[in-house]
Amino acid sequence: MYRMKKPRTGLFIVFLCLGSLCYLFFLTIWRGAPSYTGLLKAYPRHDGALFPEIIVHLDLKGAAMKMAAYRELFPVLGAYGATGVLVEYEDMFPYSDELSLANDNQLELIPLVQTFGHLEFLLKHERFRNLSENPTERNTICVSQEDSWRVIKLMLNQIRALHPFSKRIHIGADEAYHVAEDDVCKRRLKKEFHERKDILGLAHIVRVAKYARSLGFETVFAWNDMFQATDADVLLHYEMRKVITPVVWGYKSDVTQPGYFPEGLFARLDQSFDSVYFATAFKGANGQGRVFIDVQRYLNTHRSYVKLLNGDARRLRAKTGGVFVTGWSRYSHHLPLCELLPASIPSLLADLIYLNDTSQSFNDVYERIRERMNCLNDAPEWPTEYHFSENVTYFYPPETRYRSCSFLWSDSFNLFEELRLLTWKSHNAQNVDPVAREKIREEIDVIDAQIRRLLAPLYFPETIDELIKTKVQRLKDTPKIAV
Repeated sequence: MYRMKKPRTGLFIVFLCLGSLCYLFFLTIWRGAPSYTGLLKAYPRHDGALFPEIIVHLDLKGAAMKMAAYRELFPVLGAYGATGVLVEYEDMFPYSDELSLANDNQLELIPLVQTFGHLEFLLKHERFRNLSENPTERNTICVSQEDSWRVIKLMLNQIRALHPFSKRIHIGADEAYHVAEDDVCKRRLKKEFHERKDILGLAHIVRVAKYARSLGFETVFAWNDMFQATDADVLLHYEMRKVITPVVWGYKSDVTQPGYFPEGLFARLDQSFDSVYFATAFKGANGQGRVFIDVQRYLNTHRSYVKLLNGDARRLRAKTGGVFVTGWSRYSHHLPLCELLPASIPSLLADLIYLNDTSQSFNDVYERIRERMNCLNDAPEWPTEYHFSENVTYFYPPETRYRSCSFLWSDSFNLFEELRLLTWKSHNAQNVDPVAREKIREEIDVIDAQIRRLLAPLYFPETIDELIKTKVQRLKDTPKIAV
């Protein structure tokens, strides 16, 4: 499933000979011009933009792309107004020399390494299982064990060694679901923190941040959820503002809904920090295992953040440093693949266009996409219906409109839209004859081969095999077409 080979014992498991991989990665990227020759004229930045920085997140959790793919992607990000890239390594950690590629495209590269929750990639190995808070749910590290601290420092040291010029780092620290379940942490919780799990976690985050700063990182980002309910006086006592820049994340279609963020969160952040960032999503946040993009749903998330900063969070507008536009590969390490990047490019580009001028309506954004993507003006209106049988009709999604456009990996995007229809047909074959069902099975094999051919230059075999197994060949097991 992952690019890493099978683990060996010791710390070498996690930090496996990746230096040479890193070197080859960006050596390959830098050589030659991008093969994508679409419209890459720099997108105009709107005066007084709400988000001074727009940083695109690349999640490498088991779906890292090949070297050449990033060489094609980075110029597009720069041309559409992104100012930086946040790379979450996990199993692929770490690459080296990324700054040159980023700098070539006027992008800052910020490494992200998890240091609290989401440490399945570490804790799943026999060598490190004793560091897990929970013996069966291995996602949270026991921060009270000295071996845990040793491993975290090693990860941060390696990030610094391979990114010697990076000024900023993200230490993750979100969704640590099992704090103080290990006996060591339980004893420390009672002895030092008056049974306050949030303060135990806070002390760990501060410790990690201080160590990262001692390595020369000037800014240390951390997700906010593990201390979002903590009182401002506690945050001030731990001098969080001196070591952490919080990132408020939420990927719901409308983040302004009452109760979505904790009561008083924005007042506490205003009292406790000098700068705050926000995090939206362009993919990977619309349901576990969902592989088909919904452009408007993700654009709605971005629009709701603008509404939030004009409403409940307006006190933070002057402190807003920027926005991370996240693109998740999975909900967590062991869960299925979400939308792959080639299937999500229209969503990413629409969101970048909007963030550069948040006064735009959805129609404004779409018109700018049509212009930027060189969409065919004389193309016929996309079909709205597909009559599968007498009583079953498929209604084409709005994403079909992008099939007349030219953009990075548009051939792969079009193929995913064909897979969307084929998936629907496989689940609605109850009223078709055996010949039609057999035709569906043949179509599954055809699209299997097409996906392998188109994605082979972009992804490692493990990712393609997982996609085929879980999203394509599994369609043959659908009761309505199974033999």
